[in-house]
Amino acid sequence: FCPGLSGLSKVKLSLLLTLIGGVPRVDSSGTRTRGESHCLLIGDPGLGKSQLLKYCARISARAVLTTGFGSTSAGLTVTAQREAGGEWILEAGALVLADGGVCCIDEFDCTRESDRTAIHEAMEQQTISVAKAGLVCKLNTRCSVVAACNPKGKFDPEEDIAVNVALAAPLLSRFDLLLLLIDNESEARDRRVCSHVLDADSAKARARADGALSAGDGRA
Repeated sequence: FCPGLSGLSKVKLSLLLTLIGGVPRVDSSGTRTRGESHCLLIGDPGLGKSQLLKYCARISARAVLTTGFGSTSAGLTVTAQREAGGEWILEAGALVLADGGVCCIDEFDCTRESDRTAIHEAMEQQTISVAKAGLVCKLNTRCSVVAACNPKGKFDPEEDIAVNVALAAPLLSRFDLLLLLIDNESEARDRRVCSHVLDADSAKARARADGALSAGDGRA
């Protein structure tokens, strides 16, 4: 899982289980319990959070990858647009398009507070209630949400997570798994990461050289 990153075995296993998902249940009273899990990556910059999200989106059969920069509540949920003929139509957002798959949101902390509250229902009830331009309906958002955010400055283990990332507690409670990626000073880890990067680059160089030789032999 994401071989370009060294280590992070527990994080990779957690993301893999999130992508696999579970089985939804409906009890005798008719209450539905979602089977999809939501995961939030919290960590210092430069630890590979964006790379993990891109890999999740790449290996999933159905995935939508977006960022918090410029994403609004309409872009994440649904928006109403007027056609040339004057009729209103609904344009699906990222969570609706990812129904049955996974929605990856990078730089989640950069979304505005008003836009974050719009996805509460989508994450918990897995539906979006729409009442726009005379259109009233419910859209399914049965997807796993994998998001990544940076702390405010350096992560402080003495403070609460909500204080470190400046996310409201109601939104944090909708994530089933919070993964902390902390950049601790470790010479051994830095050497291991450097070796992993150099070995990966060497393997790519050898593959390109072998490909060039094979192409030359074919022309010959």
